[in-house]
Amino acid sequence: MKRSSILLVALLGLLMGFSYVGQAAEPEILYTGGTFDAGGATFRLGNWGGFWKEQWMEKFIPEFEKDFNCKVSYDGGWPWFPKYVAGGEKNPPHAVSNWNLFQMSKAANAGDFFVDIEEIKANIPNADQIWDFAWLSGTGVTWGFGEHCFVYRKDLVEEPHPTEFADFWEDRFDGMRASYITSNGLFPPLWMTAAQVFGEGPHDVATMEKAMKDSMPMKIVDFTGTMQMFLEKGEVVIGEQWDGELYTMLEAGLPLGVVWWPKGYRAILSQTFTVSKHVSALEKKLAYAFINRALSARWQYELAEVSLGLRSTNKYVRVPEKLAKWGVKNTAEAVAEIWVPEYTWYRENEDEIVRMAESIFAGH
Repeated sequence: MKRSSILLVALLGLLMGFSYVGQAAEPEILYTGGTFDAGGATFRLGNWGGFWKEQWMEKFIPEFEKDFNCKVSYDGGWPWFPKYVAGGEKNPPHAVSNWNLFQMSKAANAGDFFVDIEEIKANIPNADQIWDFAWLSGTGVTWGFGEHCFVYRKDLVEEPHPTEFADFWEDRFDGMRASYITSNGLFPPLWMTAAQVFGEGPHDVATMEKAMKDSMPMKIVDFTGTMQMFLEKGEVVIGEQWDGELYTMLEAGLPLGVVWWPKGYRAILSQTFTVSKHVSALEKKLAYAFINRALSARWQYELAEVSLGLRSTNKYVRVPEKLAKWGVKNTAEAVAEIWVPEYTWYRENEDEIVRMAESIFAGH
């Protein structure tokens, strides 16, 4: 094509309201609300197994299957990342997967698996009911969450009790504090927050290193259930947790206190739905309908009722009494200080940080 012809096409494009080069496509709108007949189609969902699966299959899935005339294929066999990589971008294991942000970021960095956030928003009529932070991952929408915190045994820690983030590093807790292995999703937020509090910001790796060294000797545990067991037995007196586990332990009568992390850096442990890009239009439409239902005020309240301490991201949901009695609120003020760590940056620097941490934790 001659240069004059290209210029003419570009000019005509501008006159018609579009650019000849580089304009982003408008989001594809498949779902606008309500129910529809899917004709018995299968909708593939990846969600946690065990008790979690039992609750979803009993209280939520049957209603969705009936309302949309579909069959939900529920995969509770986490982890999802190997399944996405094994199948490739064009053959995802699920239409919707439920993730913690840490694991989700790994999959998002590994390939073009997921619909972008703007397209999800455009297909979710309930999107305007959701707190802004629920969209900050850029990949999926967070429907449930809890806050990272430090918990301590009030009966085993002498006064003054810890009240500040930095108190975790006090000498009196040497050998009796605990945190997590590098593959646990609670690992990155702690050290990124330490870099912010003690250094130049959450990407200050040198300050992370010093904070790790200063925390030793420290017990390193694999997951939150182990942390709970160590606290119950008094094998540690202070440890990193998320508040859902805190409320469970308080309910069981364990004498615990809590140290909330600094304002503006109240990191969250999330439950976040992604939508796979390369599925049929019908299954994708079911995906949006399912997420829209999960974000509704009714489902959000019921999910908070049956889940293990999860809070809702729908701004209009009343907090269940079992959480409200511990001071949990669903208000703009309560969510204003929430922080979603920049996991894209972490993944780019993960190898260096993990090598550093594992060397320190091993005592080298």
